[in-house]
Amino acid sequence: MMGSKGQEVEALAASIDEKMKLAGEIAVEDLTDTEASLLKDKEFLKNMESSCKMKTKEWRRAALREKALRVVRGAWQVSDVHDCPGLDFLVLVLTGKKALNQGMFDKVIKNV
Repeated sequence: MMGSKGQEVEALAASIDEKMKLAGEIAVEDLTDTEASLLKDKEFLKNMESSCKMKTKEWRRAALREKALRVVRGAWQVSDVHDCPGLDFLVLVLTGKKALNQGMFDKVIKNV
């Protein structure tokens, strides 16, 4: 009876060792997957920060351009400014237009 109990204990100990080994392997695989996921998340965060900085700059630039155009629109409504050649150039720069025909200034100002 002692011999069979000893064999049973050994079998159970071997079973426990095998299960512990399997659990350890699963834990290592899970850790590896988690580390890979963490690296991807860090890369995503880095890209997101970079993208947000670029978008912030773009929006600031667009807001400044729009503000400048509002000022130009207001100045254009003043009658003595109509003959100002610098104002035409300013509109070209602000709107990004390649060329501006004579008489098209009002149309550009209203459409922008």
